[in-house]
Amino acid sequence: MAKIVIIAALEREVAPLLRTGSWSRQSLSGVDGACYENDIAVVACAGIGGVAAGRMAEALIAGYKPALVVSAGLAGALTPAGKVGQVICPAVVICAGKAVPVEVASPPEIAGLRQAGTLVTASRVSGAEEKRSLARQYSADALDMEAAAVAEVAAAHGLAFMAVKAISDEYNFPMPNLDRFIDEQGRFQTGRFAFYIAFRPSMWRIVKKLASNSGQASRELCAALRVLIDAESVSGRQELSRAGA
Repeated sequence: MAKIVIIAALEREVAPLLRTGSWSRQSLSGVDGACYENDIAVVACAGIGGVAAGRMAEALIAGYKPALVVSAGLAGALTPAGKVGQVICPAVVICAGKAVPVEVASPPEIAGLRQAGTLVTASRVSGAEEKRSLARQYSADALDMEAAAVAEVAAAHGLAFMAVKAISDEYNFPMPNLDRFIDEQGRFQTGRFAFYIAFRPSMWRIVKKLASNSGQASRELCAALRVLIDAESVSGRQELSRAGA
């Protein structure tokens, strides 16, 4: 049975998923980031941004020949309808700057994970004003930094793709400038960030709220990913049963 590959940016986004079930840590040559595998899925933590996500997608496709490629993680809402913890599976993914949807082969809808709405992928962490601009320009519902890159790689290989995202910051959330703490490999430099905010008490409330929101979003995201993995497991067992009949 061909596996599904799930590509997130940071391990903390998928930590609740990895705490359930039997996952073994794997290594992939040529890419940074942790990679975990079970009988059904491979979960990889590529780093933040499209470059890191696209590189990981290429490595996973070469190594596993998957049936489905999934971009998973946290996202920002671009409309008032997007609430913290809400899970979205966009029907359309757009790369900001290209202004055209990424053409992908979509998998069948899975119970509880109906594809709807538009996700725009940007190259930087966006604050409230930039979110409003992106919402107007692309008529999008949510924002991330990786999905379009993963979708483009999947499309180039003729593979089915879907994005599963959970809202961690609402459209008017005063997002701090985090870009300076993301290195060239897409790794978030937590120590530098902690040192930076330690001397800026005015940011403490915002950072605490963001951490709380991200934890809630991560839990909801991983619940949705478990639905996806379970659905793929049932589908795989049915295929094996038909093949043996």
